[in-house]
Amino acid sequence: PPPAPAPATAPVPGPNVAPDATGAVADTMRPDGAGQSATARCWPQTEALKAAIALEKRGVSGATALRRQMIDVLFDHYLAQPVSGGWVDAIDPNGKPIAADMPASTLYHVVCALAEHLQAD
Repeated sequence: PPPAPAPATAPVPGPNVAPDATGAVADTMRPDGAGQSATARCWPQTEALKAAIALEKRGVSGATALRRQMIDVLFDHYLAQPVSGGWVDAIDPNGKPIAADMPASTLYHVVCALAEHLQAD
């Protein structure tokens, strides 16, 4: 049988952020949360936003704060950068863009996450 859902009173843990001050979700880590990468691509941020929305709908404590954090991370580091008609795909621990290209697949993740965000309000 599938595991029981977390009780609505259980707090949401913070995202597994890269070791920096950006608040971005790390690209990779081991199952125990250790060994986090120092880089952060855009699409994991969108998945963290969608997870926060799902938890918020269930009334899980801390989900609203996580949702706000992920919106801020997305716009501050990936979508509001000076890239004409595009987005930043990956950042370093200082929030500096490090990707030379903009994969089209990232647009799918961004559109879906932002649509869920807008529909949830």
